[in-house]
Amino acid sequence: MPTITCPDCKKPNKSTSQYCAYCGETLHGGLSQTNPLSTDPPTLKSDTILQDRYRIVAELGRGGFGAVYKAWDINLNRICAIKENLDTTEEARRQFTREAMVLAGLSHPNLPRVTDHFIIAGQGQYLVMDFIEGDDLESLVERQGPITPDQAITWISQIADALGYLHTHKPPIVHRDVKPANIRLTPQGSVFLVDFGLVKQYHPHQRTTLGARAVTPGYSPPEQYGTGITDERSDIYALAATLYSLLTGTDPMESVQRVGKDTLVPVQKINSQVKPYVGQAIQRSMSLQPDQRYQSVSDFNAALTIHVPPTVVQPTAQKPQTRPIWPIVGALVILALCLISVGLFLPKYGPSLVGMIFPSTTPSPTTLFATPTQPNTITPTATMEITQVIETTEGAFDNTTLTPTQFPTSTSTPSPYPSNTPTQPPSPTPPPTPTAPPTGVYDLAFASDRSGQISIYLMDTDNRSDWTALPLPSGYNRAWWPWFCQSRIAIEAQDRGGSNPQWIFIIEPGSGSTTRLKPSVRPQALAVPRCSPDGSTIAYTIKQDGKWGQLVVDSFPADQSGPILQEPSWGYASWSLGGMYYYSMNRENDQWVINRTNDFLSGAGNRTHIVSDGKYPAISPDGKNLVYVCHATADLCIQHLTSGETRTLIDLAYVKVNDEKFPASAVWSSDGEWIYFSSEDGGDWDIFRIRPDSSGLQNMTADWESNELMPALQW
Repeated sequence: MPTITCPDCKKPNKSTSQYCAYCGETLHGGLSQTNPLSTDPPTLKSDTILQDRYRIVAELGRGGFGAVYKAWDINLNRICAIKENLDTTEEARRQFTREAMVLAGLSHPNLPRVTDHFIIAGQGQYLVMDFIEGDDLESLVERQGPITPDQAITWISQIADALGYLHTHKPPIVHRDVKPANIRLTPQGSVFLVDFGLVKQYHPHQRTTLGARAVTPGYSPPEQYGTGITDERSDIYALAATLYSLLTGTDPMESVQRVGKDTLVPVQKINSQVKPYVGQAIQRSMSLQPDQRYQSVSDFNAALTIHVPPTVVQPTAQKPQTRPIWPIVGALVILALCLISVGLFLPKYGPSLVGMIFPSTTPSPTTLFATPTQPNTITPTATMEITQVIETTEGAFDNTTLTPTQFPTSTSTPSPYPSNTPTQPPSPTPPPTPTAPPTGVYDLAFASDRSGQISIYLMDTDNRSDWTALPLPSGYNRAWWPWFCQSRIAIEAQDRGGSNPQWIFIIEPGSGSTTRLKPSVRPQALAVPRCSPDGSTIAYTIKQDGKWGQLVVDSFPADQSGPILQEPSWGYASWSLGGMYYYSMNRENDQWVINRTNDFLSGAGNRTHIVSDGKYPAISPDGKNLVYVCHATADLCIQHLTSGETRTLIDLAYVKVNDEKFPASAVWSSDGEWIYFSSEDGGDWDIFRIRPDSSGLQNMTADWESNELMPALQW
């Protein structure tokens, strides 16, 4: 395809483009032609080794900021994809590191996993992702032409679900480059949204930086040009434009060319198989003004898949013709005078006739004590089932399911005055089995005895009043030491006084299903699960021969082929963000120490002593600072691992619960701004957070009159 060169950044663009796809500069006519960028020699040649681990196999694609390569992971013996960004400015380095850490914590069936990231000074920045087999939808349409509406909507619905997952992240993640070329179709028929080169976290009023303001003509909304503010609605525009392309076989008109005079041809006029309501949903989502689009990707997806017939507007009843009222009033007055006169002359009949015209307002005895009228007829509405969580005075929770019949709709016009008629309470329904909510809403997990038994609770740290409880595994009466395993929650469950062994369970969000972990070894009991941030491995402590003190690293979920690593340790592992090493605690020479284990994927487990007199390690997201319980469990300490400088972060306070000792532990937030820990306050345990410089101390559960311990945060 012929291209034109941008006069500003010198990048090639489609010959039909009015604006540069890389810097937003206006493209004037008569510019020199050039070959597509993909004909340039690749930056990385085949067999190049990066980071002593990744061997380049071939270049998969090229863009203005770098390229995507197929590579071989020497350590894991598997194919992967490497995204290269050649912008190595200081601002770009910071943005890249921040976004790479966010992407590494994502897990969705229609998104590739980001498993590693690194920067090579003077060369580039690199993201390592899952390699997705298959073809991109742009190539598919070029070969086969327009896609059938049913198939196209099926694919777009999968991508909409992935975008919804990104948009509900905290903070929301905006992809900013949704287009057919970035959607890959696997041989199994699933689609993946790939290429996170332009992804950014959304912050209100924060404009897009120069390094990330590239656009794709036809798929980028107007606000993405220049330094406009982009948000989730920008992805909705691009997703609708992608569906437009799949259904028509052509790129939509560039958004900035539509400004002033919108000449976007409705999709159903190009493809007559497209239902009108689908075309209307696309047209609305491609509105030039963000406020006129669907405000959530789920709303757009629903408009594509659920057609709601238009409401039939009933014609207004014709107003009856009015007649002059004074002739009627005059006639009544004359009739009344006549009857009164008759009454004067005819005493026998006069009172009765007068009573017919002017009846008494005093009710008769039968009227005064009449049976009350029945209340308005109630018609049940066929709506959704809603579950309310009602807290009892004992602190337990009663999950009462409100059935459709409990949402009444009166068939009569409601009175403007309150009714004194007592209403009967709805019939009680048996409480359903608690289900686990999606973890995307809650980023903090901890153990609490708020309900009388120690179990797991989830909380939204941005809205501490938004929290929920997770169900205990069947047959167990205690659950603690929670940990986020991507979209699932791993917990340690105990059957105190019972016959079940102490074990690890995985709670699946949404469905609420609880699965017993199947380890690759044969232990008597399991404890303290710790998944790596990418969700590919899990570390836990096992009990064998009646003794604790062995840490096992398994793939997650375990594949039963044997442990990746097993070493003498008490566990309580804390993973690096890249998942390449972890810190754990052990008992050595009659004191607690903290070690770091590298190269565990090789099975060797190169362990290095890091801290003496320390328990419960928590490594920061950037891998530079280690927080742990120190000074014989009296304080929380922080150590800068490069300089070795160590200082006390805060004093810890302990309290027994039912004559039982509980441990304190800490964990970092994914942005590295907060350290969460447990300590006693007001006679019970609470979850606190503090900044690494010891400022900003906050009690996250101050209003909970119970014990809260063992915090875990979603990375």
